Amino acid sequence: MKKSNKKKVIDMFVSKFNGTYKRLSPKDADYRIYDKDGEIIAYAEIRIIDKPISKAYPLPMSARKIVKVCDKMLNPVVIWGCLDGIIYGNPTKISGVSSYIDNEIMLHYMKQKELKYYRYY
Repeated sequence: MKKSNKKKVIDMFVSKFNGTYKRLSPKDADYRIYDKDGEIIAYAEIRIIDKPISKAYPLPMSARKIVKVCDKMLNPVVIWGCLDGIIYGNPTKISGVSSYIDNEIMLHYMKQKELKYYRYY
């Protein structure tokens, strides 16, 4: 995944509440998210999908990455960057189906009310 794509996604996400972020190490969650006052409010994992929001489902995410962000125990969020916007949600409040693909457990999420959307316009 290109870092510039992830940067575009996280920039859009934090702009909705005037927040900021810090990129974490490759062995950690992707980002630490701060509110407008500089307080840590969440941790995020991002996955880039080269499709528009309308064709992005089921949303894939590595189970390993979900565990990383949930282990932080402070408002975990998973964000999918699509061609025309972002989809995001709290992994403790959404349900998915697991599969084993290429030596990795993947979770796949269908459309559900707990997932939110922002378009890039």
